[in-house]
Amino acid sequence: MDSIYSKIGPEKLRAIVDSFYDLVFVNEIIGPLFQTDKSLIRDKQYQFLTQFLGGPHLYSASYGHPRMRMRHLPHKIDQVAMEEWLRCMRKAIDTGNNGNDNDTDNANVNANDNNNNNNTTTTTTTTTH
Repeated sequence: MDSIYSKIGPEKLRAIVDSFYDLVFVNEIIGPLFQTDKSLIRDKQYQFLTQFLGGPHLYSASYGHPRMRMRHLPHKIDQVAMEEWLRCMRKAIDTGNNGNDNDTDNANVNANDNNNNNNTTTTTTTTTH
């Protein structure tokens, strides 16, 4: 079974991450959560999503186990912030999809299937700082 990562590829994933953060950094609700080096934030998210979607374990190689809950505890992430994060990600995926019929439409449904082999914790807020 092909992973989501192998279906969309590294270039498309990078474009989705870049589109996502273009939306996030100017967002009034969740933008203030991202105060560190924006280039580093983008790269960490790319590495995490690469691993989460079944690609190489880039994030773990650089930063260790994702420990998503621990890494996000210092940040106020409420229901409104979570929904805004998801809205930005959905828009970035749609933008990256460019109207093509592609498995990125099912990424939020199938990501958990790819997660079984890479020891990450499924969470709806996968921002990395």
